[in-house]
Amino acid sequence: MNGNDRVFEFKAASEVEAADWVHVISLHIDESKGHKDRALAPRTEQFWRQEQISERQFLAKADTFDILLFRCNTGGGKLIRAYSRSEFDHAAMVLKFGQEPDDIFFIEATSNHGVSIKRYSSMKHTIGNFYQKIVLRHLEWSRPNEALDILEQFIEEAQQCKYNVSLDILRNRRTVNLGRPNQQLLAQDPVG
Repeated sequence: MNGNDRVFEFKAASEVEAADWVHVISLHIDESKGHKDRALAPRTEQFWRQEQISERQFLAKADTFDILLFRCNTGGGKLIRAYSRSEFDHAAMVLKFGQEPDDIFFIEATSNHGVSIKRYSSMKHTIGNFYQKIVLRHLEWSRPNEALDILEQFIEEAQQCKYNVSLDILRNRRTVNLGRPNQQLLAQDPVG
């Protein structure tokens, strides 16, 4: 399998049965989207034991207010995971816009860009390199218009706010009111 050197060994009752299985599996592989798109296996340990969805399924399922959890391949990410005792070191909220139904966006806070909105299609090439793993936590919720209005107001107030995280902030675990312009957004918890 491209991108992974794991070997799977199968046993059959007879050579004829084994040949039948090989034929059927080969047909399935040849018709799979992963084979046609030459998709690489995820670069995670024991990928075959983890629930996965295709990019097409991800783009179709992800919706506004869903949460993305990230596991980064950085020293800072490792420190955050150790401190928080979590499998993940970063989180973002999905935003889906009717004008661009074939892409998703997400709002996140990072130390170098502050609070910003990113386009999935512009960062997907980093999956497997910078981002070791991304998990979608989908909310089964009707997403009422009132909630969308509040989210829109939050985005207007929060976007471009600076994000600052330090050991003192992590120890105090506090946030600052975002109601005032140019105010910093401080970490409430170490995942952010």
